[in-house]
Amino acid sequence: MDVTEHSEHDERLGGHMFHIHFEDGNDLWVNGHALRGASCALRSIVDEAKPGSKTTLDVPSGGFEFLAHWLKEGKIEHNGATDLATIKNLCSAYQIGERFSESPHFIDAVMDALVVAVTATALGGDARTVDQSCEVMRLLNSLFDECTVGRAFVVDWIIHGEPGESSKDMVWADSEQLAGVMSEAHNLQSDVCVVMMHQKLNKATHPWVVDGCAYHIHNGEGYACYRT
Repeated sequence: MDVTEHSEHDERLGGHMFHIHFEDGNDLWVNGHALRGASCALRSIVDEAKPGSKTTLDVPSGGFEFLAHWLKEGKIEHNGATDLATIKNLCSAYQIGERFSESPHFIDAVMDALVVAVTATALGGDARTVDQSCEVMRLLNSLFDECTVGRAFVVDWIIHGEPGESSKDMVWADSEQLAGVMSEAHNLQSDVCVVMMHQKLNKATHPWVVDGCAYHIHNGEGYACYRT
């Protein structure tokens, strides 16, 4: 994704290209006007910077690139990638959205991309190993607190596995390894048991297929979905 190009379009928006340096050593040039409109926090950062200087942010550049592209194009672009690096960057983008975006639309769009990246490995090449799936779970566990829509997705993914797979072919071939990773997150095992029983009694299918807004935050904040 190209967020560094200085174009006439950026000038028409009335914003200079704002130079950001990241903790991982990478740099981005993002339209300053777009940054100022994203949140009060970013507005303060842009306004306090000296002209021509670079500002250092203590966030990963891979996650911030998604926000920069969203501000420029209004969409999340990850080309359907399902690898661990993409998932890690999307997790970072979600956290950056919580910190730097005042609208739920960016966070919800990142969540949709994260759901695709986590659940659609069958469409993106080789299936994950159990070790890789456990690493994905650790990333998600560190991102989502209890009683959040993100935590609900983690629970649903553990229960249902990959779309189209039967229960006996689910990604969690090693139940002992699964239990070990689940125990690292507070109350995750009990959450899975409760939801599993509820969905079994109600014959539920993959929630992310049934309800496209199942893991969005916009409902609680009185916004319409970003897709409308």
